[in-house]
Amino acid sequence: MTFLDGTTTLGTRTVSVGNATFAETFTTAGSHSLTAVYGGDANNATSTSTAQSETVNAGTTTTALASATNPTRSRMPGASCRRCDREWSNSS
Repeated sequence: MTFLDGTTTLGTRTVSVGNATFAETFTTAGSHSLTAVYGGDANNATSTSTAQSETVNAGTTTTALASATNPTRSRMPGASCRRCDREWSNSS
């Protein structure tokens, strides 16, 4: 059994006792037209399911940024700084 999104093959599964299952995680938002196609065998003809439409919505994200109101200066341990007091007007 082949599972498709439009004309794109999503994957294939073996039919067992008349059934085949498939799970997919879509990474793009939008409408997807899903079908299953059975290729047939010596005893059964080929068959294509009716297309099923699935709409995937985009997720939402939130980004937060924070800053201290009175930043302090810092430097690497052992590093030297010339005129640091004059360069940093917000230092305490």
